[in-house]
Formats: sequence, structure tokens, C-alpha cells
Amino acid sequence: MSYTINNGIFNFANEDYNLLATRRDTKRSNESFFNYQFEPGLVLDVILNDSHPKFKNEEMGKISEPNNFPINYNGDSPKNTDNSYFSIGSVLVRLCYSQQKMEKDELIWAAPLDNSFSTFPVLNEIVHVVKIFDIYYYTNKINTKNWSNASADFRYEQTYGKRLINTSYDNVELIGPESKLDSNGSTSNYSFRGILGNYFWFNSRIRNLRRFEGDSIFESRFGQSIRMGSYDDNRLNDKGFYTDYKSGENNTYGGGNPMILIRNRQRPLTQNQKQSLHPLLNSISDISSSLNEKNVGGYMVEDINNDGSSIHITSGLTVSKFKTTCYKKYFSIDKLEEQLNFIPSGSTNFKTPIFDGDQIVIHSDRLIFASRFGETMHFSKKRYMVTTDSEFTIDAHDQIVLTTNQKTVINSPAIYLGEYDNTNEPVLLGQTTVDWLFDLCLWLEEHTHHYEHSHPNAGGAEPPISQLPVQLQELRTLRSKLHENLSRRVFVTGRGYAPGSNGISIKDGVKPVNINVINGDGVPGNFKGKNRRESSRKY
Repeated sequence: MSYTINNGIFNFANEDYNLLATRRDTKRSNESFFNYQFEPGLVLDVILNDSHPKFKNEEMGKISEPNNFPINYNGDSPKNTDNSYFSIGSVLVRLCYSQQKMEKDELIWAAPLDNSFSTFPVLNEIVHVVKIFDIYYYTNKINTKNWSNASADFRYEQTYGKRLINTSYDNVELIGPESKLDSNGSTSNYSFRGILGNYFWFNSRIRNLRRFEGDSIFESRFGQSIRMGSYDDNRLNDKGFYTDYKSGENNTYGGGNPMILIRNRQRPLTQNQKQSLHPLLNSISDISSSLNEKNVGGYMVEDINNDGSSIHITSGLTVSKFKTTCYKKYFSIDKLEEQLNFIPSGSTNFKTPIFDGDQIVIHSDRLIFASRFGETMHFSKKRYMVTTDSEFTIDAHDQIVLTTNQKTVINSPAIYLGEYDNTNEPVLLGQTTVDWLFDLCLWLEEHTHHYEHSHPNAGGAEPPISQLPVQLQELRTLRSKLHENLSRRVFVTGRGYAPGSNGISIKDGVKPVNINVINGDGVPGNFKGKNRRESSRKY
């Protein structure tokens, strides 16, 4: 309701001053005369959804003028018996100046001023109320305490309500969890104890985000936030990294590095003792010991490693503080983990890159990417890396295709081709097998002798010499073709010993297996091969 203040005296509904903001009236000679169109109002009830009794109310919940509503998705015209969803989000408010000590059933209902982006208030919060075209509207909650979770005060209704301050007054008709807004646990009429909603409970551990110059920040009541900024505590990062962000002397500073930081669930608050959610991460107290987050209304900064879930979109010189919790090494220089000679030209070096420049870092306890009916496609200009401390599984209904222009490397202490844990035939080593067969051919050649023979029916003398046997020539022909059995595309580790049916599972977190390819030491299951495996098979 529009109102004026003249020398401390309130006057309401003055239609001569129809303003949408507070101002000093220039028409009055009295400098203490002010006109206001927005009046603060105390929220006493909220219509969140269609379960609220007021939603079914004929006056608030039904369509009063069907001709002013569009047709529904079936093309039918609305009826005055249909529900009107205009009341969703409406609040029952007590105007703090014009409705003091007014009975509750005489108070007004106000709708959200803007429905494109809104945060419904909780009980006992203050909003601004304005009347436009005979309809009352309210703004977002007024920041009375600078608390992210709630700005309520249970004394407001005692102050502006229909009863005296020292009289017990139950101002909430809902049954919900009791919230405590005081620090001493007082139970007097002045205590900060009351109900904020059916299920909403005041969380005194939720903290605001620390601001940096130029930030645009959206914060919820529950520790979610979106920050659009450019600057941080490191002034060296604030220099313009991109052409359009450079200014100042010699175009060396000014624009910073644009970033969007999305966070769901703030990290635990700093404690006197160190906290770390994982041994590979910095303790929380080490990260934020300099920030004031002890008291309600204090602040903190985003922590991609210890916050619940994060999406950080950064650029320029700003370096992401992301750290992996995987014990499995990646981009490793350890020969037991990766073979350093498998570095095709142009590939990423075997070292951790600097996480700066234009990038997106997504971090959570679980990530799910799903395409419902179409494709999922990933593109990477350089190395595409997947690191896990447990299992990596690819499961396809039709086919799996691996294509490279240079090499395909599978490096593992136990490689099974076929049904998992049901493969009991070790792979033959091609060159080793060919060498063995070549030596066998040489031995057979050495022990293939000339033999003397006669031709009694030849009609002449028998020659005393031996002839070269036909088998020897065939043997030499087979020996010369042994190399044709060797693949030019598929290779295995030389002198390796496959685990075969004696393979065992490898525990998570243990060091990589170091296999001696000469004697077989280190092979899972201690399998060293057999010259002859006995079998119950009947031939």
C-alpha cells in the first residue's frame, strides 16, 4: 500500500503520490516528508502448491473470467470451475505499518512480482509489497540479517501483530520442525524459536560466498551457488589474458579471466582440527583457515575438491585447484604403469598438464552421461585419458571397434581373450614358436640320410651311390615358409607367461604387477606354463 511519512506520522493510500520507489517529495516544503509505494510485509503463510487449502478456494483457486484465459492443450475453452494457478506462490502478509494489530483473516494475499525468477519466502521473513492494478504483489525477501539460509525473525509478528509483545501468540498455524535462531537456547517470549514452514528448518551452518570485485552471484538457502566472475585473490591472474580483455598501461591488465563456478552443497565448515574427505586432498582447515566462516553470516569460497558437486568453467591464467582421488597413476613416468615409448607424434606428454585456459572441470562422487535415443560422441584434439582405481568396462550389443593410425597397446599382467575367467589356453608366442619349429626342421634335416638302393629290373649295373630323399626337399620348403605364419599387425610380450586357468584377481590399490618374462615370477597365479598338460579328454 502506498504511504507517506510526514514528520514521523504515517499516512496511507495517498493516491496523489503514485510512485514505484521511495523518494523525497519535491512538492512539499517540509524536508521530512517522504512518499513510499512499497511497504514491508511480514510473511505468515505461503501457497507452495495445489495441496494448500487456499488453492481450492473459490475466490483464489478458480478461474473467475474464463474468457480471459487461453484454450488448453486439447483446444477446449476453460470453465470457471477449473483451477487457476495464479495463486501458486502467493503469500499472506501483514503490512508492517498499515496492518498493525489487524486480525489475521483481514490480511492481504500478494502474488510474486516476477514469476520468471523467484524465490518463495519462508514464514516470518519480510518482503516488499506493492499494489498494481488492484492486485498486491511482493518482491523477494528483504535481507534483514545477511544469512543465506533464512532472514526470518520470530519477533516480527509479536511486534506488528494484534497482541502485545509480552503475550504469548501462536502466529503459525502449520506444524513443522522448530527452528532455533538464538544462541543461548532461551525459551522466553523474546527467544528466536519458531516454525518457518511445514518442513523447512533453519540451518545455521550455511555460509555466504565470499565476493570478489565485479562478481554476479546467485546463492540459494541450501549451499548451492552460481558465480559469474573474473577476478580472484591472485592479482597476477587478473591481467588480461585475451585480446578483448586487455586494457590499461601497455594493455597488460584490466579484464581478468571470465569464469562460471557452479556448486551444489557447500563443503564442511572449517574446524579446529584438520578435516580431509580423502587422504589425497588438502585438509579443509588448510584450504580455508584464513576465511571467516565461524559465525552465521560468515563467508567461504568454492572448493572443487571438497564441495558436493561442482562445474567450473574457467579461462586465462586462472588455474583449477582440482585434484584426483585416484591412486592409479596417470600420465605416469613409472614404466610399470605405462610404456614411455608409446608416444605417437603430436600426442600429449606423459605428465600432468596445467589446468588453465578455456576449460570445463566437472567433479562429483558420481557422474552419469546418458543419451536416450541418439549418439554420445566425444572429441579430443590430443590425449583422451580414462583413469580408474577399479574397473573399466565397455559393453556393446552390436560391436566394438578400435581404430588407430599408429599403434594399439593393451598392457596388463593378465589378458583374457574370450569368456572372462574361463580361458585356459595360453597364447603361443609367434616368433618364439617359429624359431622352435625352424630348429626342429634343422634337426630333422640333419637326421634325414641318404640310403642305398638297387634297381633289379633296370637291366644294368646297380649304382653304388645314395639318392637325395624326396622328404628332405619338402622339409626345406616348409622351413622357408615358417615366417609367413607371423602376423605383421598383432604382437604380444616376448617370453611372457599367461596366467591361464590359474589366474587370480588382483586387489584394488596394490602396486602394479612386475612380471619377469624369463622365469615367470610375478605372474598372477604363479603360472609358468607346462610342457605337457594332462587332460581327461578322450581322443
